[in-house]
Amino acid sequence: MGLDLTRRRLLQSGAALSAVGVAGCFGDDITEGEVRAEVVTVNPTELDEPVEGTVDVTALVANHQQPADLKVIIEAVDLDKKTDEGRQAITAMTSLVAQFDQEEQREVTTEIEPGPTADGLLGRVEPA
Repeated sequence: MGLDLTRRRLLQSGAALSAVGVAGCFGDDITEGEVRAEVVTVNPTELDEPVEGTVDVTALVANHQQPADLKVIIEAVDLDKKTDEGRQAITAMTSLVAQFDQEEQREVTTEIEPGPTADGLLGRVEPA
């Protein structure tokens, strides 16, 4: 089964694509000191026309476990291109590090220069 990389699919699966378990923590196998966090939403998700210059991006990040420094990564993707692994081609990437308290959810803002071929923006989180 191939990947459906339409804009509608991007919007429908945005949360699933951007939610990333950090430090190998999935399901109920969480031990003390491990971190679980996710990018809940990215705004804007879709880029309606070619972009020249930078775009302000706001990501809602949720830290579900212990206090942690989290690296929030925003990727601009070209839905019309695929990598050899079948994923969306990344046209640009930016990141920032922010400290989150236990069970904290808040917005962080950054800028990205997506390039003229980018169709959408995705977010993910990893340990800083």
